[in-house]
Amino acid sequence: MSNLEKLIADLNKKSNNSVRFGTVDLSDIPRIPVDNINLMYLFRGGLPKNIMYELYGSPSCGKTMLAYSVLANWQKMPENKDMKAVLFDYEGTHTDSWATKLGVDMSKVAVWKPMNDESAEELFDIMLKFADTGEIGFMILDSVGSLVPKARKGKDSFADKIMGGIAAPLTDFVNEFNSRRFKYGITFMAINQLREDFNNPYSKGKSPGGKAFKHHCGVRLNLSPVEYFDYKGNSCSQYSDAAGHHILIIVEKNKETINDRKRTTITF
Repeated sequence: MSNLEKLIADLNKKSNNSVRFGTVDLSDIPRIPVDNINLMYLFRGGLPKNIMYELYGSPSCGKTMLAYSVLANWQKMPENKDMKAVLFDYEGTHTDSWATKLGVDMSKVAVWKPMNDESAEELFDIMLKFADTGEIGFMILDSVGSLVPKARKGKDSFADKIMGGIAAPLTDFVNEFNSRRFKYGITFMAINQLREDFNNPYSKGKSPGGKAFKHHCGVRLNLSPVEYFDYKGNSCSQYSDAAGHHILIIVEKNKETINDRKRTTITF
């Protein structure tokens, strides 16, 4: 055995086969089968597992609904029967009944809420502790846009500006979290909001969080409502008796599968 072969064998023994020669067949990528044929088509057989997602878009476009739906399907996978999920509800808008209606088994989901006015940095420390248990396989953060950094909480006036915003602590978190995601096989979905992009008059907006966060996300999905419909299937406004809506999903980034399918529409 050559020195290189000895090194690779030693590394793989210590770190669960982290080094290999050759290519990966994309059909062998772990996936989460979902109950929507359009999403299955978009990602060629299911959403990639054990990666970081960003789901962002305008208000009431189905971001949280999609995250819960994917979680429900993840829970149904036989290999996840002993694993738990955790929802970090920084917005404080989660209800068990709504998640249950979407198929989530809440008995296997821990829900964290900011009961003590925790800053974003304190939340990130808590998230890493959950990951380090080795018992968490799915995480949802709702939402990036609502996070308040410690520097902001320490200001006496909103006139006092801070540099970096949420981007700086979020960058530190994703750098720390990434190794744990690999080690424990965690699927992480970050729900995000849409902000006006004043630097680009042609832009439809951008999501907060900084560039490093977006870099670490293997998949970024932009959601927007297309049409609302009533119980008879007729088109209606969002604020009338809407029974559901059609949602446009645009794949802004996909590093996990062949990236030639860019958009689809789903119905909730």
